[in-house]
Amino acid sequence: MVSPGELLIAPAFAAIPIILLALLIVALLRLSGIMPGSGPRGAGDARGPAPLETLEQRYARGEIDTADFEERRARLARDER
Repeated sequence: MVSPGELLIAPAFAAIPIILLALLIVALLRLSGIMPGSGPRGAGDARGPAPLETLEQRYARGEIDTADFEERRARLARDER
């Protein structure tokens, strides 16, 4: 005769292959880049906006003044060489 404990454990073991298959599918989709926001990325994608672009946005919003903008832009130009 089947005990009540076995009735609870059997479905859990039956779900393991389904869960593993789902994880495999998700991993393959992420690696292939089909899933949005995942997969292999270029260097620009992983780092976000370029430093000069961020500096220009801050200047446009008025967060920094012209002298500060020019100084930081010159520093960025030096650092990129």
